[in-house]
Amino acid sequence: MDKKDVFDKIRKGINVLEPKFKEQISKALPEGAYLTSLNYTPLGSAKAKITLAGFARQTEDLLSLRTSLEQNPLFGNFHFPPSNWIRAANIDFSFDFEI
Repeated sequence: MDKKDVFDKIRKGINVLEPKFKEQISKALPEGAYLTSLNYTPLGSAKAKITLAGFARQTEDLLSLRTSLEQNPLFGNFHFPPSNWIRAANIDFSFDFEI
């Protein structure tokens, strides 16, 4: 699946995201991972919570996604549940962060 196409398949909440956020999330996705949902929750006038769920083939793919997003100054206050790290392969994951 093309990384740019992933957002065409995720409808809930995506229309309110500015293009710069969509682009940065898309760039962070490694080849071995894809998103299955994206939720946008406003937290106030200047902040919002993004919840992503998806699939990663291996732990390394999920770690790459996490590291890329955490290094991006547009995103912060990450919450990665420990359950994301239980399996070494075929990982259904979810996590959230603020923009």
